[in-house]
Amino acid sequence: MGGCAAFSANADFASAMLHYADCRTLALAQGGWQAFAPGGFWGPVLWALLTLAVAAQGWRMLLGQGPDLRSVAGVALRIGVVLALATQWSAWQAVVFDAATRGPEQVAQALLAGQGAAATQASLAGRIDATSKQLAALVAQGQAASPDAQPPLRSMPRARVGQTQTALSAADASALNTGRMAFAISSLSALVALRTALAALLAVGPVFAAFGLFGTTLGLCAAWARSVFGVGLALAVVPVLLVMALGVIEPQTAEIATRVDMKADLGSLPQDLCDGCLVLALALFAALAAIMATAKTLAWPARRPREASMGTIQALPSIQPAARSAHLPVPPPLHIARAHLVAQAAQAMNRRDMRLDLSGASQGTPSATSRNFVTTSVQTGAGAPIPLGQNGRCSSFRSSLQAGKRDGR
Repeated sequence: MGGCAAFSANADFASAMLHYADCRTLALAQGGWQAFAPGGFWGPVLWALLTLAVAAQGWRMLLGQGPDLRSVAGVALRIGVVLALATQWSAWQAVVFDAATRGPEQVAQALLAGQGAAATQASLAGRIDATSKQLAALVAQGQAASPDAQPPLRSMPRARVGQTQTALSAADASALNTGRMAFAISSLSALVALRTALAALLAVGPVFAAFGLFGTTLGLCAAWARSVFGVGLALAVVPVLLVMALGVIEPQTAEIATRVDMKADLGSLPQDLCDGCLVLALALFAALAAIMATAKTLAWPARRPREASMGTIQALPSIQPAARSAHLPVPPPLHIARAHLVAQAAQAMNRRDMRLDLSGASQGTPSATSRNFVTTSVQTGAGAPIPLGQNGRCSSFRSSLQAGKRDGR
């Protein structure tokens, strides 16, 4: 930051402001990466995070939960990207820094290439200064010609000091002053705020890049990437809006100056110019809000679901061929709890035992257990499933053999 020159109060305000903000924000972004370089306090933390990432994969393999080839490739890729971006300034500058700082201006120039307009910082700043100066001169002329005006400033041209008749009224001068302030404040604040936000995001970039080592913190890295993309997209759209607005404001300002010199009727031109500047301010902030909302909705591509594991019941075989023949999506597998599977298996065994007892009863005299099954089957229906735990329930008084001999004496 020591390489930036001091702000020049004698230069054109918009050009000096944008140049000063651009130099300071770039220095802030570079200083942030150097603060998180391996030689600083962030170096040991970065190596500790890398060690934990590798140790987590080794621990999973020791527990028999070894990752598949896709997971191993993803982890290795993330570790390589983090090492390259957080430890090498050349890699960070080529992949992130230059793309975020120079890319938006190039995109804006490409969008305006067919219109013959330039969207560079120097050209925009010069046009903003020229329009603001012309409007300020008209406002000063209208205020000097009003009956209740104060003595004119020394910097006012002498040819207009003694002038008392002009077509620019006090109301017109107030409208032009309001439009000039709205135009200058909205355009400069949008450009300076976006550059400051981008510099702050780039300054803490190595920290959020390190969050990509773990799956649980990968969302923080994705959120940082979405923010950088949103700010960069806004830096590309704002110059386009400013060029479009200047294409309307500059002819209006020139026409007002011509009519004032010719002492012609201005009509509604001052109010129209004020309305156009206010519309520009609202359009800038609405565009910024829309771009940030769009960038917030961006997300990583969804991962393909894994194959069904053990304990997963697929869809019925009779339904899947029909779905395939009709070109319909096959329903996803249903995950059923293990306890429910055990209950279904026990219920099937009870039904099988019931059928065996019924077949034995048809061949000879049924036993007490067979009679119980027959009674249960008659009550519930031959084909109806019996509730779990109710099969073979004793429905009559049961006595042992010794009890029968004792009662027969």
